[in-house]
Amino acid sequence: MRKKSIQEFQVELEQLQIQIEDTQAELQLRAVLQTSIDAIIMSDQSGNILSWNKGAKTIFGYEDYEVLNQPLTILIPKEFQDAHLKGMERVTKSGIVSIIGMTVEVVGLKKNGTRFPIELSLSGWTIDGKPFYGGIIRDITERKQFEEKLVQSETDLQARNQMLEEVNQEIALKNQHLQILSSKLSKYLSPQV
Repeated sequence: MRKKSIQEFQVELEQLQIQIEDTQAELQLRAVLQTSIDAIIMSDQSGNILSWNKGAKTIFGYEDYEVLNQPLTILIPKEFQDAHLKGMERVTKSGIVSIIGMTVEVVGLKKNGTRFPIELSLSGWTIDGKPFYGGIIRDITERKQFEEKLVQSETDLQARNQMLEEVNQEIALKNQHLQILSSKLSKYLSPQV
């Protein structure tokens, strides 16, 4: 058996150090993915769910075993599933992806059948010639409710402003009438004084 040189040990040590760093980086990335409050979902080119984080579980209500290797369409309301499938087919055939790198607002479907507004950011990548897709999904129900309340408040404020404007015009008109009456009354009473 041949003895290893110091240089060979140094090379092996450097390779082990790289493996340790890679393992640490992977563990850190997994920690970020699993602790995110946003849903992070990865799928293959067929639209089957390959990974699912804790945020996705919280938002959609499914356990890992219920969604892994299942189609993404279980998270999409029926009326939008055809558009999703056609989009996946278009991407598979042409490679043209229209919403990758964009954030869009769409509707999601929870396990219990509840529809809710979501914000979806898509990404795509290729490994060994196979395309994969990732989605970061945020439940924007509270934001949408706040926006609706804000719009309603603006509408109410505009209605109140309109009403105040009408009241001000009415007061101004009555004020003019009072001035005219006051002037006439003043003229009527003047000669008698």
